[in-house]
Amino acid sequence: KNLAEHNKKYHSEGFMKAEVWKVLSGTNSGQYALWMGPLTYSDFDAREENKGHDADWNDNVLALCSEVSEMEWWKRNDELSYSPEGSETGKDVFRVYDVTSGQLYRFKEVLKKVVAVYKAKEYPDYFSVFYNEFSSNSNRDVAFASGFKTWASLDEKSTFKSDFEEVHGEGSWIPFMEEYKASYNSYEDELSLRADHLGGEQ
Repeated sequence: KNLAEHNKKYHSEGFMKAEVWKVLSGTNSGQYALWMGPLTYSDFDAREENKGHDADWNDNVLALCSEVSEMEWWKRNDELSYSPEGSETGKDVFRVYDVTSGQLYRFKEVLKKVVAVYKAKEYPDYFSVFYNEFSSNSNRDVAFASGFKTWASLDEKSTFKSDFEEVHGEGSWIPFMEEYKASYNSYEDELSLRADHLGGEQ
């Protein structure tokens, strides 16, 4: 309730707009994530200092939290992303990768092939790629968010393999998977829902 009131007062519009998500799978299951943006670093220079904001955040939100995980700064890569109109749903699977050291260029080439399939087959769901802007010990280097409109769509059998070979040629799947697996150490999926899908306020 306090977080909803805080966001309504201080983060309801413009580049400071915030959203609340709940994580439903993975090591962060049951936790809430606060997203702010999209915005640029220059936006912070234009932001007016608001002491009321910090006091409200500290006294009415943080005071009720038993734990706060580290803040992350993610930048969307438009070249590697695919967002058809109306595809944003607030139901997402976020796959976060630990990319092998020195292999980011290789991982990027893999993602180029993925987004080429999304565009060629005109998939209705979006696919957004983000790079973690600042290094840490978390091994969370690259993330992609894939949206889905209905829970039933998760029951459907994926056609991505056959679609991939239609786009990139017969026999292209195995070399692609070899490149893919060689470019990262591990990944974790986080199934997440935006607060409006939880019956709560933003």
